Amino acid sequence: MMGKNHLTHATQAKKITSVAVGAMLALSVVGVAGCSSSQSQSTEEIGKSMSEAVEGATGLNGGSSSSSDEQKSTDQKTETETTTATKSQQNALKMAKTYLSSMPFSYSGLIDQLQYEGFSLEDATYGADNCGADWMVQAEKSAKNYLDMTAFSHSGLVEQLMYEGYTAEEAEHGATSQGI
Repeated sequence: MMGKNHLTHATQAKKITSVAVGAMLALSVVGVAGCSSSQSQSTEEIGKSMSEAVEGATGLNGGSSSSSDEQKSTDQKTETETTTATKSQQNALKMAKTYLSSMPFSYSGLIDQLQYEGFSLEDATYGADNCGADWMVQAEKSAKNYLDMTAFSHSGLVEQLMYEGYTAEEAEHGATSQGI
């Protein structure tokens, strides 16, 4: 059963990535088609517009919208962090935020998923380290998702969360947060 849940998690992540990439491609086609030769946008401007549109459509960290002040603070922090990051690290960070906007991940699970997407361990780790995730909250969300699918004992849920890459402390917190 644990293997099946793990595969379902990875399959959901792939589907979400496909949707996000499809949305970005659609936005780029619309953006390029809407430009006349005298108003053409640079590739960088189109990419920035696409990223903003996708992030705006999905929201960050669990799909919930934050207040504009909190968002501005997060954006400023991300801009500061990414100014010294390589382009690949910036991309890993964007992908990490995209994943977290749609489903919960453990720290190691997010790194594994980013590596699956082709990022190096260094870049994937950068993305997980700088995405702003609260891993305890991620454990709570994962625990809730598992309990929405099937019944678990406290110890069984802790074991499942640890299998997903949560630390023992995070897994215990996640299970306890759901009242079991």
